[in-house]
Amino acid sequence: MAAPLPPIDKDAEIERLKAALARTESRVAELEALAYEDPLLGVANRRAFLEALRRALAAAARYQAPASLIFIDVDALKSINDGFGHAEGDAALKRIASIISARIRKADLLARVGGDELAIILTNATESEALVKAETLASSVAADTCGAPLSISCGVIALDGFHD
Repeated sequence: MAAPLPPIDKDAEIERLKAALARTESRVAELEALAYEDPLLGVANRRAFLEALRRALAAAARYQAPASLIFIDVDALKSINDGFGHAEGDAALKRIASIISARIRKADLLARVGGDELAIILTNATESEALVKAETLASSVAADTCGAPLSISCGVIALDGFHD
């Protein structure tokens, strides 16, 4: 005959399970962030960008609301990486992302969509407003004096008129 099992301290077991659940929830949050955030820049990644773009296109079509997209290419990042190392290239990307983030609305989405390519979804913004914003961003990046000189090239397109 087997020995009887010791009694379970229910309160201790509940606390142990709560702690395990908290650790699991924390890990899930970390993994979700990795799935939708660029780890270097702390902005949205390509996956998050594509989902937001689908939503912006649907909203623009449904509500006939203006929306625009700014594509940004970091000029000469390869030269910075080759001449000064990838750490300096990473620092340049971080500076650019910081400058841009500070100059867009919370409702807009900045994403890294490639190695040296960023994109911004501007909700409730016409193409002409997006052009002005792109020029402002390019000027702000060029005016930055922390480190190697930086510049960006921008392209703008209106999202209204596109449909899923």
